[in-house]
Amino acid sequence: MDKKEAQFILSAYRPNARDAGDSQIEAALALVDRDPELKTWFGRELRQDQVIADKLRQIQPPAGLREQILAGMNLVDSSPPWWRRPPMLAIAASIIVVFGLFLSWNRPTYDSDFAELRANAVSYAAGFISLDFFAEHVSELSAWLTEQEAPATEDLAGRLASLSGIGCRTLSWGGKTVSLICLKGESTFHIFMIDREDVDDFPVSAEPQFWQMKSRTVAAWQDDERVFLLVTKAPPDAVRMLL
Repeated sequence: MDKKEAQFILSAYRPNARDAGDSQIEAALALVDRDPELKTWFGRELRQDQVIADKLRQIQPPAGLREQILAGMNLVDSSPPWWRRPPMLAIAASIIVVFGLFLSWNRPTYDSDFAELRANAVSYAAGFISLDFFAEHVSELSAWLTEQEAPATEDLAGRLASLSGIGCRTLSWGGKTVSLICLKGESTFHIFMIDREDVDDFPVSAEPQFWQMKSRTVAAWQDDERVFLLVTKAPPDAVRMLL
């Protein structure tokens, strides 16, 4: 394992060390101990992740939720079986209806296919990503994706094609094929590609468009055949310099 692959793997490492038993994580951590530059980078990543984790811990559940759950567990008696009582069947049916309504009210809604694709790309990039093929050059990654009959190109925007490759894979979104290429600079850059005909309402602009989502910089652009989405922890100004 080299430094570049270790950085990619450790970019998904959780501050609570819950992933430390993973063999790839262990190999990457061993490299951190031997490489001062990698150790400095990893410390910075952990501090950033800890800030996010601390914010999440500040979220408080509704008051009395634990007591309500425990009270519900004490409704069962011995005779007759609770699931055979008409009142309990009515309650269960009501719970199912209410829960279904809750899910429908809280299910994310999107203005367009592109907005949904962008949200899914950001969520995917924020998790632990496994890749199917590793190579240092964009041309090799593009060739592998072409063999999989997935969207591919060597002609990435700006200076992206000059970055070192990490790896790539194919994904499925609504029955459509999405390609993912991961590149390494000062940060990891996740580039999602999909055929233009497979996504509606994508931004029509000659220049990349930018958003901030889940502490990530997101950029989108297009060429004659594909729509591109870039997701990274790098700040917007650093991404603009690349594009």
